[in-house]
Amino acid sequence: MWIKLPIIAGVIFLLIMIKQLLIGFMAMFPMVGVVTAYEARHSLHAVCRQIHALMLAFVPMAVTIYLVQDRLGLGRALLVGWCVYALVAVPLTWRMWFAGTGKELLNAAE
Repeated sequence: MWIKLPIIAGVIFLLIMIKQLLIGFMAMFPMVGVVTAYEARHSLHAVCRQIHALMLAFVPMAVTIYLVQDRLGLGRALLVGWCVYALVAVPLTWRMWFAGTGKELLNAAE
């Protein structure tokens, strides 16, 4: 992991730095998606395990932004929406990120 992580980060950083040279061939999201798809070949569960929680948290965020945008403006509505997202996402993902002991986390990293 300690070798692979800097290499992946370096490749992503390099692609972001040369995006002007690519002349719009790829935007940021597809570049990162390609790296994610490549890494998912070993553990699809690690990539997809959080999708359900993110989608459950996104719906209240989108509804909040829709409801308060006319009164507060887009900028403030986005801020309120992100706060709602955090309030919903943290309880959904807390166990996934913080339930393990240090030893379990070290074993998972290897």
